Amino acid sequence: MELNTSITDISNKFSLLRLTGDVDAYFNSKLKTVLNKAIKSREGDLLVDLENVEFIDSVGAGILVSALNKIQKKKRDLILVYSNKSRVFKFLKFTEIDKKFTVYTTIQMAYDKLKIKSSKAESKLDEKVS
Repeated sequence: MELNTSITDISNKFSLLRLTGDVDAYFNSKLKTVLNKAIKSREGDLLVDLENVEFIDSVGAGILVSALNKIQKKKRDLILVYSNKSRVFKFLKFTEIDKKFTVYTTIQMAYDKLKIKSSKAESKLDEKVS
């Protein structure tokens, strides 16, 4: 399966990166490029929605950890969103990579906990990242 991405500026404090497909070695270059661009070109924390990710491997997880380290050097955070019933959850839990991240099980939960108004998020323009 392919890796598709889109990014939305939710506010000046948050951006939402949605990933769909496979986060694996085959698409590692695309994932690195998208994450690096989001970290460099956007302000605030980055929420990464993995809810529609079908598969993740150690290379994909390693890229997420690398992006987390980069963004934390800028005093920002990379926050993951995925269901606790997903394959992503099982993989990240088993490898204990989940302990490195702030994790929410739904976008709405992330918005609520981070005090983001979702109506603002929906009014922002989506930017497709290829």
